[in-house]
Amino acid sequence: MVTNLYDDQRNRIGDEGAKYLADALKTNKTLTTLNLSHNSIGDVGVKYLSDVLQKNTTLTILDLSWNQIGDIGVQYLADALRNNQTLLALDLEENQIEDNDLQYLYNALIDNKTLIKLELQGNPGSYCTSISAAVQIRNDKTITKIDLKHKSTGDNDIKFVSEALHNNETITELNLSENKIGERGVQHLCDALQNNKTLEILTLSHNEINDIGVQYVANVLQNNTTIITLDLQSNQIGDAGAQYLADVLRNNKVLITLNLESNQIGDAGAQQLAFVLKNNEVTNFFGNRTSNYLDCCI
Repeated sequence: MVTNLYDDQRNRIGDEGAKYLADALKTNKTLTTLNLSHNSIGDVGVKYLSDVLQKNTTLTILDLSWNQIGDIGVQYLADALRNNQTLLALDLEENQIEDNDLQYLYNALIDNKTLIKLELQGNPGSYCTSISAAVQIRNDKTITKIDLKHKSTGDNDIKFVSEALHNNETITELNLSENKIGERGVQHLCDALQNNKTLEILTLSHNEINDIGVQYVANVLQNNTTIITLDLQSNQIGDAGAQYLADVLRNNKVLITLNLESNQIGDAGAQQLAFVLKNNEVTNFFGNRTSNYLDCCI
């Protein structure tokens, strides 16, 4: 009884070979893993495999990395996955998938509750990392930490992660440092976190968050009862942003660590923070070293 089929990779299976394999899968009731990576399967070959996925109830792992799958091919796969209830892992690394096709795939997977691992790295589309993370956040009920540090995530693709976080009840730590997230991206994120009851550590350092963006963060802190560590180091937060944070910290009794190092906060903003922090539960505060107002609080 064959349960795992590997083609030893780096073969020359093309669309016709994929058709023969798909025909065999129509009657196979035992295969759980199919590895077809490093071949020459294109959109036509993927259609044959996708047709089988529509009805297959045993395959849990499918590896199609390093092939020639493009826009039409990924749409075939997406349509097959709308109703598939068994596939747990799909590897599409190093193909030819663009952003429009990634969006199509993401939309198709919204109702899929079983796929927990989707590999998309090495495709030309810029949404790869965020969509992979979104699928995992939405369906993997065991994951507690998401690390998207230095993934070139920006305002357009952070929305995928944000949408997945809306109903998540397991993530306790989210690292989005060293990306390109600005005020629009942080708005998407904070909208998702308004009612979150599990996140404890949020790292947004080294992004492009300005005073408007940090106002969205402050709004989250207004009623949040779980975030204990907030890292906003090396952004573009000025005096107005410091004021937003100071206002919310007057009543927030949960936050323990706040990092505002290397921002654009001057004496006016630092004075507001210092006044609040004297009587606040924050025990670890890191601020701009250019102001003397914060010395008594650090």
